[in-house]
Amino acid sequence: MKTNVQLTGNHFCNKRINKTGIRLLSLLVCLIMGMTMLTGCGSGKYNLSSASSTADQPTVADTGNSDKSSTTPAKVEKANKKIVIIKGLDDGIRKQLEESTLSVFEKNGYVKGKNLEVTVLSLDGDAKKAPDIIKKAVELKPDGIILAADYATYSNGAKVLTDSGIPCVAYSGIESTGFVDENGNPKSNITGIYTMQKDMYRNAVSSLLNKIAPIGDKKAVFITDPVIFTKESVEADLKAVNVPLKEYVVANNLEEYKTAVEKYNKDEEVGWILIGIWPWTSKSDPKWTIDDTAKWDIANRKKPSVSVWEDPVKRGILCALGIDIPALGEQSANMLSGILDGEKVENVKAEYPLKANIVLNMKNAKDLKLEVPPEILGAAKIYETDINSPDYKP
Repeated sequence: MKTNVQLTGNHFCNKRINKTGIRLLSLLVCLIMGMTMLTGCGSGKYNLSSASSTADQPTVADTGNSDKSSTTPAKVEKANKKIVIIKGLDDGIRKQLEESTLSVFEKNGYVKGKNLEVTVLSLDGDAKKAPDIIKKAVELKPDGIILAADYATYSNGAKVLTDSGIPCVAYSGIESTGFVDENGNPKSNITGIYTMQKDMYRNAVSSLLNKIAPIGDKKAVFITDPVIFTKESVEADLKAVNVPLKEYVVANNLEEYKTAVEKYNKDEEVGWILIGIWPWTSKSDPKWTIDDTAKWDIANRKKPSVSVWEDPVKRGILCALGIDIPALGEQSANMLSGILDGEKVENVKAEYPLKANIVLNMKNAKDLKLEVPPEILGAAKIYETDINSPDYKP
């Protein structure tokens, strides 16, 4: 209602106004104020009841429906989905990985046995099974695949995976497959997690191995399956601790690996025999697996090494700044959950691992007659195992 304040003021100033006029004017002012308050209440600016609170008002989640009796949004049920998890090994750590993967799916609304169908396929450490395993996974026509296996799995089944168009998340080694560009953008239907955090091997050598087993003026040899670790990157990492690289050896199979280890065991100029990735195959034994290589290595290599995975330390290698494998399962599940919710896989960039642990094998330290600094002992996850021991459990 529009009022003329000046007019009202003039009436107040008019000495001839009688008492009855004053009463009428007062009633008029009260009426104006009351109507103004009612108008304000209708616009949502005022709350007339002192007992009410903002909790009684519509929330941001309110869709504008006429029924305002409940302000809590209803929980949205996720659609039924089907996934396949391909594991490289079926050991204790991979069981933890599977459990951590499924727990994250459940937190994200996908519950196994309810709205999530899960098939787990294992290579049992044999990369040669990869083409058949991947083919089987694709034939199941899942909504997504988690590749919780070695890079060899992806390379051996790459075409089948990309031709399928099924969204895939690789839990490690995505940079060695060519599935993402240099900025981590997926080139097709496959994304995933890098092998290690930035500068991880350098930190493992400088902050861990060099403190446990310093070699003074001696040199290092690096032996690896020919992926992930380049000669240039290894040289740069060793330079951080002033250790020269004497030789970078590519071992495509067990026989080449044995030859190199036996040679440098005897070389007094060499202080470290560093292992990148154990070879998976043998020229003479088609049934040979990476576990067989590990058994030979732990029984025969006489000089320290360091890893960026926990598995080799559990098997008997001295130490690692190790990627946490169960945490990789959680990270992979979060990435695939977003895709199951509708995000396009080509928009899910590759990620770096989120968690790493200091891991130490005390049996190997004792065998090499090394004294581990207290600060490392206090921070490390300790193993006393040897893959060749009768009581060893994977």
